[in-house]
Amino acid sequence: MSKIPPQAKVEATNIYQSAKNTVTLDTNVLKLGITSDKDFLFKDQLARQCQVCRCALTLAGERQIKVETATEQLLFSTLRIVATREGGLESVGTGFIVYHEWAQDAKGPFLVTNKHVVQETTTGHLTFTQMDNSTEELLPAFGSSTSISLSGAMWQWTGHPSDEIDVAVLPLAPTLAELRRGIEKPFYKSISTQIMVGRSELASLDAVEEVIFVGYPSGIFDQINNLPIFRKGITATPPSVDYEGMPIFLIDASVFPGSSGSPVFIYNNGYWSTRDGTPMVGQRIFCLGVLGKVYYNEDNNVLRLEEVLASVRPIVKTTQMIDLGIVYKSRTVIETIEEFLRQHGELLPVTVAGPKTQ
Repeated sequence: MSKIPPQAKVEATNIYQSAKNTVTLDTNVLKLGITSDKDFLFKDQLARQCQVCRCALTLAGERQIKVETATEQLLFSTLRIVATREGGLESVGTGFIVYHEWAQDAKGPFLVTNKHVVQETTTGHLTFTQMDNSTEELLPAFGSSTSISLSGAMWQWTGHPSDEIDVAVLPLAPTLAELRRGIEKPFYKSISTQIMVGRSELASLDAVEEVIFVGYPSGIFDQINNLPIFRKGITATPPSVDYEGMPIFLIDASVFPGSSGSPVFIYNNGYWSTRDGTPMVGQRIFCLGVLGKVYYNEDNNVLRLEEVLASVRPIVKTTQMIDLGIVYKSRTVIETIEEFLRQHGELLPVTVAGPKTQ
């Protein structure tokens, strides 16, 4: 990420500090995990909070969709990021909303994407589905959206401290606070970092697991209803192993430009088996990480990595995707959030012990 000028950093900190306590999201947070046929997806307390999920939309043919299931809720956890660089060049990527609690009574929402989606950009454009104002319940108004353009201190992203980790976060509390001042309030869901698998959870996974990811491949989405696109695949390398010594793993799936920043999940609904072959009944969903890059094959049979960022302007390339994508593990998201918190005085700096003196 480009270096933030000191004055801009101070301004961004002031905006974040003034907004973080005005946005409460407890009823919008997905805290998913493993459920059996005897359990609900949400724990009792969270289920009482989440009576926001009673929306039904009547479309042509009287078909309905209710925002109740895990995948239905994930539709509202992603945002299409349209970023503008110097010269007016626009590009499209995916961002998703996470909710992180780092101390007692200290929590908030963050937008997560890849560094290359927002690096060297001057402005960003985000579009939320509107909340339905015709009811007292918290429901989405399908077919209606509300947008906001961000620049300056409101568009100050924090990258992972390692240059090799393509993950960036933006505190979303100031943006949500600004949107809520208007009549057209946003409807969204956030993904709790509690369902982001750590090293111990990764060790319980098999080498091959079914995965889904949500985003805007080639910039495609439901423009009328402002809904992203689901894709699916399998893990191509064991999620528990750091591929090439990095906190990444590969997936075998169709990954196209615009998918940069898509959240990747293990998702099983109905039946699945544990590593030891024990059959399970119910539902399982965990966030594995952030989709970042894709392997492609050039005409001269050279294998390369490419950032999966879509340009608003069509570009023709004589390359062939080989359906292998790189996923940055969930822990890199939490590490990036913690880097932001350290920079803004919410966490103590990381100290490295020096050599012992005699």
